[in-house]
Amino acid sequence: MATRMVWDRDAPETVSKIAQPGLRPAAEAIAETIPNFVPVVHGVMRASYHPSVAEEDDSFKVFPGSSFWHWMEYGTRYNPAYRPVQTAVNALGLRYEAH
Repeated sequence: MATRMVWDRDAPETVSKIAQPGLRPAAEAIAETIPNFVPVVHGVMRASYHPSVAEEDDSFKVFPGSSFWHWMEYGTRYNPAYRPVQTAVNALGLRYEAH
């Protein structure tokens, strides 16, 4: 059994290059799934969601596209946090990290 660990300085870049082709499909899947987890009472809140995907230097960002997304994601004093974005990410088997 090996007792020594070797660090490759290029490891983060190598992993990024390997993962890059899967980022856009993952981001698009998240964007499509988010509205499915918005609770529906009258449909107004769900209709306000227009998710989009934006490409950055080496990644993609998913924007919920709703002016009210933060109320649904984090809740208010009078309403619980429903977390449609986090739930959509978790439902796809991905890890959610808010930045």
